This record gives sequence, C-alpha cells and structure tokens, in this order.
Amino acid sequence: MTPKELDPYYKAYMLKQKADDRGRWEQGLYNHVAVAVAIDKTFNGKKATSKYLEKPFHQMEDNSSSQDEALKKAKLLFANLEVMQSNFNLAKKEKAETKE
Repeated sequence: MTPKELDPYYKAYMLKQKADDRGRWEQGLYNHVAVAVAIDKTFNGKKATSKYLEKPFHQMEDNSSSQDEALKKAKLLFANLEVMQSNFNLAKKEKAETKE
C-alpha cells in the first residue's frame, strides 16, 4: 500500500485516539469531583455542601448561566478545601509546638 492509500486509516486512527483521550480526560474529571465530594464529606460531616454530579457531563445544559453557576460552585468548593488545608496545617503546627 502506498502512503496515499494509508491516509484514511491514519485519519481514522487519529480520530479514535482523540476520542480515547477525551474519554480519559472526562474520567479524570469524574474522579476529581468524586474525591472532592469525599474530602468535603469527610472533613465537614453533616455540614458538607458538595454533591456528586447528578447527570453525566454530556447531558448537562450548555447555556452560559449554568456554566457560570457551575464555575462559581467549583471555585467555592476549592476555596473551602483551601480553608480546610490551612486549618489542618495550623493544627499540625500547634500540635508540634506543644510537643516541644
């Protein structure tokens, strides 16, 4: 076969690779959300506000207002996680100082 004859096979392979890459990226997002929710529920208990996704990403609405809302929720969740990390570091530092 000549390179010109192989070109459609190459394009099909590249499309499959792109689809596989997108699938892996989405799986990483699902895992990221799951871990964030688990951490929030572990550290905050009943006060936890985060929830796992109700629908898969491809079924979510594409309007900008829902995207803006989701972005605000994500930023709030990460801010909460940063506060929890700071509190943990302070408690660890205080514990180390009391041992000395």
